[in-house]
Amino acid sequence: MRSTILTSAMVIFLAFQTGRAFSQCKEFKWKEDSALTQDARANFQRFDNAVQGLAFQNAASALTWLLINVPNVGSDMYPKGTLAFDKLAEREKDKRHRRILIDSMFLLYDLHLKACGPSTRVSDAKAMAVYKYYSPSDPKRVLHMFDSLLKVRGNSTSDAMIIAYMQTVKKVFLKYNKLTDDEMLTHYNRAMKIAEAKQRDARRKGQSQQEFLLLKDNIDAILFSIVVIDCAFVKQNLGPRFRRNPRDLVLAKKIVSFMLQNQCIEDPLWLQAGERLYKSDTVKDYSLARTLGLRYFGTNNFTKAQPMLEDALARAPGDKEKVEMLLYLGRVRAKTNKSEARKMFVEALTLEKGNKEAYERIGDLYFDSGVDCGKNENPVDDLLVYVLAASYYQQSGNDKKVSLARGKFPTKADLSQVGYDNGSQKLVGCWIQEMTTLRTKD
Repeated sequence: MRSTILTSAMVIFLAFQTGRAFSQCKEFKWKEDSALTQDARANFQRFDNAVQGLAFQNAASALTWLLINVPNVGSDMYPKGTLAFDKLAEREKDKRHRRILIDSMFLLYDLHLKACGPSTRVSDAKAMAVYKYYSPSDPKRVLHMFDSLLKVRGNSTSDAMIIAYMQTVKKVFLKYNKLTDDEMLTHYNRAMKIAEAKQRDARRKGQSQQEFLLLKDNIDAILFSIVVIDCAFVKQNLGPRFRRNPRDLVLAKKIVSFMLQNQCIEDPLWLQAGERLYKSDTVKDYSLARTLGLRYFGTNNFTKAQPMLEDALARAPGDKEKVEMLLYLGRVRAKTNKSEARKMFVEALTLEKGNKEAYERIGDLYFDSGVDCGKNENPVDDLLVYVLAASYYQQSGNDKKVSLARGKFPTKADLSQVGYDNGSQKLVGCWIQEMTTLRTKD
């Protein structure tokens, strides 16, 4: 075991040697001495074969010789060497020997960077190794490292590192139980902001966003495993922050999402955050437009409900969603323009034949037009709207409304008075302009 481990003297020696090999590490540099060259080639081949054969003990032994005698033989030995020490450390049961193997692995990472120059790939690999070996015992140290790295890496931070970062937040919380809600959300928002940037970039390039949707789900899952994000949590911790900085769209999105999940969108905070997010979003979201539209509709604020519902209709992913929006839009427009409302309901029937609510809503339009369309010139003509309304109510299956409309039908005496025949076809005038079959209530 000890023959495979780099001593302190070797560390100093190697640090000095590799410092002179900067930018040359990708080329093989053999010493001029022929005997040494033969030994170097043999040890390099033994090292390479051992790594490929997963004989990491032999690989570590050969690597030690190479680093001492020909430290600038090439960059290929560094990642293979760190792999060898990593695997040996995983298997080692003795704590002291395991510590030496881990130290040797990190030494190789440092030598690699010193010999070959700055490398994001190598630095990230070292960071993940720090997470692997130190986060269980000293998660605070690892979290500090990740915080610094994420600030530098920004949106180029790897998905694996983002998840490791959030897992470290969780470990700090579980080990010390000293992270405040605000501190946890600071870490969470940092990770989520990067994930969302990755998703936007993929969308802009026309690439699949599934990888980043999964990343966001995993980030959420880790946070939710630490704290309970209920409505009280959102109002107490996120509400004040949002009121201080209403332009924080990341925060607004979290408020909207959390409160929607907890079904407390009746709270004014949700509406404020939703409005801010909706007005600022260059890519309008169907779900948000729909929920805001229905929220306004539920409070009878039809002026604000209509544009939201129209936007949701334009972005509806399928016919089912379009029908729902058309039915709500029809009800909004019925307040001011029955003809336009009917167009909405008819379009809903085009998308979903036999939709009972659409039939009922058209029946309501006609029934409610009885007073407006009555000219008091012909008692039967003025009652045709109710006959037509009843036919739509029948198709909707609403027997109660059928009975209500039938109660306003003309009588046989009314027909006799104006000379109409029961069962004849008549045009319903006014804005309706639709034929109906004349019927009496007796």
